[in-house]
Amino acid sequence: MVHRAELLHQEHFSAYYQHMPPPEALSRWVDHYWFLNTYEALGDDVSECYFPRLASEWVFTQASSDVHSPFQGIERLPLSRMTQFIYPRQTFALGVRFQPGVHFDFTQWSEVFQAQLQVAFTTVNKATAPAFFLQQVAHFNRYFTNSLFQNAPSAALRERLRVCQQALDAFEDPEQSCVHQVAAHLGVTPRTLRRYFQAVLFMSPKSAQRQVRLRQALRVRWGPGERHHDGLLNYYTDTSHFYKTFRQICDTSLQQFSARYTA
Repeated sequence: MVHRAELLHQEHFSAYYQHMPPPEALSRWVDHYWFLNTYEALGDDVSECYFPRLASEWVFTQASSDVHSPFQGIERLPLSRMTQFIYPRQTFALGVRFQPGVHFDFTQWSEVFQAQLQVAFTTVNKATAPAFFLQQVAHFNRYFTNSLFQNAPSAALRERLRVCQQALDAFEDPEQSCVHQVAAHLGVTPRTLRRYFQAVLFMSPKSAQRQVRLRQALRVRWGPGERHHDGLLNYYTDTSHFYKTFRQICDTSLQQFSARYTA
């Protein structure tokens, strides 16, 4: 089995995954759609490692384009720790990544739409996969648009989501290290920001910020260029602070992680 980790193996995920954004009208709710066109070219099953994240997603898989192959649809909740997902080499996978704090009730998903998707999976192959992905994205866009039209979120929920999502964007900026500073920039009190985060993300702004900043630091560390050390110090007081935070959030040390995924 091959082991690959997001952020670390960016070329791998770019090679095997397609991504597509939603239309602007859905962008506050849906982050993107994605599709895995099997790992047959790699010739092995793959264990994918993901770091803690604040967004949930829907994932649909079928082991091969065969009507007798098991079709599965699941909801993945936000990841509170580092998590592995295993994809057998012949698996097609289709996903919807939502914005942090957004939840569409998976149990209420249209049975007709699910049946249509299951049938569509039986006809897909590596050659037809790009067209299949475009078709399913169009179906999802219609489904979510209709769902929002029929069950319009309240103004209060929209405001909480807006503030929380803008705060998460601000947390990516190394110069905005203080939660109180971010709250002031958004025109709310720190207490209101905490209340919104607890209602939307079920955690404090500080806890969310720690996840966001770790992901940003890892992008710098494993990204192109020679600014890795300086980039880390944009988010942490020193490298020991970074190593400690990595262990606390990921429940393993960076050394243990590297031994598994960079060997």
